[in-house]
Order: sequence, then structure tokens, then C-alpha cells
Amino acid sequence: MGLFSRLSGQRQAPRGRVVSQLSCSRVAARASRRPGHSRSISLPSKIFSAGLFVETGRRSSSRGISYSRVGERRYGLSSPSRDIWQHWLALDKRSLGFFRICLGLILVGDILIRAVHYGAHYTQNGFLPLDQYLSQPDITYRRWSLLYLNDTPLFVGLFFAFFLLSALSLTVGYRTRLAGWICWACVLSVFRRNPVVNNSGDVYLPLLLMWANFLPWGERFSLEQDRDDESQGNLYSRFPGFCYLIQVGILYWFSAVLRVGKEWQVDDSALYYALNLDNYQTALAPYMLTVGAEPLAFLTWVTLFLEIFGPILLLLPSQWARLVSVLLIVSFHFGIVANIDIYVFALVCMVGPLGLLPPLVWENRWGKRVCSSLTRFFSSFPGLAPKNAVPVGRGRLAKLYWLLPYLLLPLTIFNLWWTIDRPEERNVLTGTLKALSLDQRWGMFSPKPPDSVGQCTMQATTRSGRVINLVSQLPFLDQPEQFYPYPWNYRWRAFERGVVIRRGEGHAQMYLRYLAHRWNEAHPDDPIVRARWLYNVRTIPKDYLLEERGKDTLGEYIP
Repeated sequence: MGLFSRLSGQRQAPRGRVVSQLSCSRVAARASRRPGHSRSISLPSKIFSAGLFVETGRRSSSRGISYSRVGERRYGLSSPSRDIWQHWLALDKRSLGFFRICLGLILVGDILIRAVHYGAHYTQNGFLPLDQYLSQPDITYRRWSLLYLNDTPLFVGLFFAFFLLSALSLTVGYRTRLAGWICWACVLSVFRRNPVVNNSGDVYLPLLLMWANFLPWGERFSLEQDRDDESQGNLYSRFPGFCYLIQVGILYWFSAVLRVGKEWQVDDSALYYALNLDNYQTALAPYMLTVGAEPLAFLTWVTLFLEIFGPILLLLPSQWARLVSVLLIVSFHFGIVANIDIYVFALVCMVGPLGLLPPLVWENRWGKRVCSSLTRFFSSFPGLAPKNAVPVGRGRLAKLYWLLPYLLLPLTIFNLWWTIDRPEERNVLTGTLKALSLDQRWGMFSPKPPDSVGQCTMQATTRSGRVINLVSQLPFLDQPEQFYPYPWNYRWRAFERGVVIRRGEGHAQMYLRYLAHRWNEAHPDDPIVRARWLYNVRTIPKDYLLEERGKDTLGEYIP
């Protein structure tokens, strides 16, 4: 029994428990009255308050009780003046492990969906060959990418196989740090190779991966978890954790800042316009439009309110406040995805704050059961555990890992300020920000939602005079028809939106050439002589009735 137990007269509390403020005060008082201990002992009182993030690290010394440097380094305890700062930084390693598993599963699912049609999207046989993509003067998403090395089907197929193995390794926690950085590089490479099939979730995903790679998200629920390390506590209080927390908040705060249109600020009609977008609608959206203008206006106000104040709860040094904030964010995106077809972005946003779940989630009966089940599952494969995995905070890269977050967070804040203040201007850091994919701008439905919708058709004329739909290869009808060659694949749905947004960058002509080549191979005796990409545009008035505006030609192909 150590000095702490002898002084308190009680059995020593096990590690990882929260010591009450009352018991610590009694210990300090008794220790100060003992002969030879004339120096008073001051224990931070706030950190032992109910509901706060606390774990204790103590040591015995001849001069009384003091916080050891090991305890301060391991548990984030320090002087009373830094208590609030430590509360902001406190993350639970079990939540980080759960966050890693969920994010890894999203990666695996996305890779499998991309790989189904990787030939059409990323190889020389698809609609965007590498040489043509890089030769387009208006394409601004070049930066760096591993897929710029080669676009043959073999190379791209091997790349996706390697990417999938890395994502699986990240999910199960095998060489977590290495797998995490590989996934980060692969995500950026795929994103930059064909930006027209991407969405906002592909911007948020590498940011989460980057910040999470500085966190100990492989110490729980992983193949490399250390059972002995569990006795040292589950809390992590370092600056990278604060960066991760801020990144989650940035998405919502800066989205709200950019919502300056009257649809958001005056008449609260933004949600009405968003639900009227045909190419974003789900099956529930038409029913939501029937509830009336006042409920939709109220939900618009709630959306803006949650984006501003929901993430603020993450900064409060209270477990319950943080739990409420995480639940609000997850529920918010669940409501969005139920009405608006942005599945990838919504899923990534729902998983994003899971690493911020407070310890109380894992201390109740159900949380303990889930924690125990996951720990037993990963412990049942001892032969797969890496022999020389480098613990977080040790090894040669420790100093670099300590320094990088202090450099990257100011760069992120600077970029956000520059984007809002001078959105069209470049600065000396633009290249660095683009290379690291820190040039984020969350402007979806900002400053206002679109006030028009459109549907695409692909009209082609063959040598024999037949007029067909190039996608379905059926006779053309003068009305919107099937546009997506594979409607279940959201990457094809994102492609239509991307071409409409980036009109003038040459993607429409490339896709028409790809479809015409596919037709000509199947019908060599009746090739395509002309093809057009038509965009049927309709306005969204406030009387809930769509009005025809006309047709726009996004691209034309003539061999």
C-alpha cells in the first residue's frame, strides 16, 4: 500500500477512477498536518467535479503528494491554471477507437463502390483519360495525386487493391498510424484524379483522416491494442485532440457564416428550395414539401441555429454537454440524408464527431458491454498483432508529431479567414494549402440554395438517321429519361451534378466521346455522327409549381 493510501487511511483507489473532491481535500489536509510536510499541498479542485473529464496520476515522495510528470504527460493533469484547457482537450481513447472503426468501414464501402466502375472513371479507357484531363486549361483540381503516375487499367486496379488493404488495416487497427497516412494519401489521390464524381464528403474525409492520424486512435479496439496500457487510463489530453475538435466545429460554423442570402436570413425559405431540387430529392422530400411554409421556415431556422450553437457545446468541459452536441450533430445529418440525396457527405459527417463521445458513454451498462465485446474480439487474434508497433508519443517521429498540429491548425484558420474575406484572390500559402488539402470551404447551399433544377438527357444521331438516348441506347424521347448508367451508384449521380457545376471545363465533351465510342464498338455499321448533352432547366417559384425555363446544351460531340 503506497503513501497515498497510508495518508488517506483508505484502500488505494484503482487507476482510471475519478477521485472525489471531498476525499482529495481530506488527503491534502491530513498530509499538510504531518510532521515534515510543512509545505501545503494544493490539489486542483475543479478537475474532480462531477461530470468533468478526469483521471488521476499520483506518485509518492518524501515531501508529500504531488503530481508526477508521468501522470501529467499521461493523463493531461497539470497546474490548476490549465484545468479548463485540459478539459477542452480531453478525449476518450475508446471513442477514438470506435471512430476509427466507423471511418474505416466508410472507406472500405466507398472503395468498393468506386472500384466497380474504376475503368470508366480513372483509366485511359474511361471518359476522362489522364492526358486529356491534365491538358485541360480550365481544370483547377490538379495538385498532386498518385494516380497521375499512370492510368492503365492494371496500375489503377493495383492501386485500388492497395487502397482497400490499407483501409481494412486501418479498420482493424493493424499498423494504425501507417495505414492511416496511406489512406489519407490514397483518398486525396482518388479525389484529385477525377473531381467531377466527388462531393463534399470527399473533402471532409481526408481532413478527418489527417487530424485523426495525430491521435492515439489505435490504442483501443485494435489488433495492436496493449492490454497493459489499459491500466494507464482512457483519457487523452493533447493539442491534436483540440485540433480534431475544432475541425468538427469548423464545418458547421463556417457553413453558417456563408449563409447570408435572404432565404436563410429573412424569409427562412432555404429548406423549401433545397427540398425542391429534383436531383437531390429522396422519397421523403415530396411529403416534407406538403407540410406547409411555416413548418419549413421553422426547420430552416433550426438548421441555422444548430450549425452555430451545436458545436459550441463541444467546447464545454462537461461530459453531458459534449454528448448532447454529438447526438445533435448525428441527428441533424440523419434528418438531412432522409430528405436530400447526399449520402456520403451525411455519413462522413455523422461519423466525424464519434471520436468526441465522452467517457460516460462507455461507463454505463450497454457501453461496458460493447467495450468488452470489441476488446475480446480484437484480443482473439494475438498472432496478427504487430510485434514492433510504435506507441503514440514515442519513437523518432515524436517531435515531428508534436510540432505539426501547431503548424497545421493556424494554416487552416488562415485559409478559412482568407476564403471568406478574399475568396477570389491567391496568397503565398495557397499552394501549400492545396497540397495538404487544407483549402476547405463549406459553401453548400450558400449564400442561398439554387432557385432552379434541371435534368439531363443525352441525345445522339446515328449515320442511319436514328435518334437515340446515348445512356440507355434506346430511342430518344423529348423528355428527361434515364441519365445514370447505374442509378444505384452515387458516383454517377455526383457526376451529373459535377458536370453542371463545372460546365465549360470540358467534361461534357469527354463523356459524350466516351459514350459514342461505346456505341460505335457495339454498332460499327451505324456509328454516331452527332451527340448533345441537354440540360432541361426549371425554376422554383414560391407557389410550389415548377416552371419551365428552357434547355441548355452542356456539351456537343461531332466526330
